[in-house]
Amino acid sequence: MKKKPVGPILLDRGKSISLQTQVTLGLKELIQAAALDPGEPVPSSRELARDLQVSRNTIINAYDRLVGEGYLDSSPRRGLFVSESLAHMAGLRKKRSSGSFPEIPPPPPMEVIDPVTRPKPFRQANPMFDFSL
Repeated sequence: MKKKPVGPILLDRGKSISLQTQVTLGLKELIQAAALDPGEPVPSSRELARDLQVSRNTIINAYDRLVGEGYLDSSPRRGLFVSESLAHMAGLRKKRSSGSFPEIPPPPPMEVIDPVTRPKPFRQANPMFDFSL
């Protein structure tokens, strides 16, 4: 599986924003702009650190942050990939770029909750629905 080079991530060492944050934001922009497609592998931390001339720890921390935010998926012994769950974003972008907007489905009907049987506040694993007691 050939990894294509990551697009331009411009780092400004004079900014007050850390290099890790700049790398994270740069990769997010590439994913959101469809320069990196869902399921596509991203470069290894060593490759990207060498290309950007930063510490490998900077790239590892940026990748960890993107995994935590759902932009990347980690696959043991295979590497990191752009999350497949972002495929819907690519579909919306393509529809919007063609001039037509996607149809938004109507919201589901609201369920009426009987006040006697509704969940009681502060029960374990049940959120508090209203603040009036």
